[in-house]
Amino acid sequence: MDFPPAGPAPTVYPMALIGLARARVAAGDTTGAKAAYDQFLDLWSGADADLPLLAEARRERAALK
Repeated sequence: MDFPPAGPAPTVYPMALIGLARARVAAGDTTGAKAAYDQFLDLWSGADADLPLLAEARRERAALK
């Protein structure tokens, strides 16, 4: 049986990925930004589609070509 991780990690880690992605965009590292956005979107793949942070992340990721 799998148990969810204890502590704040399940909540904090995805938020850190968004911060990392945005920092990498600001630094001009689009490859790193895409990877961070993709990891966030993978972690939140089962989240409600209308969550503001998820919608922002999808828009920001789509803007990276």
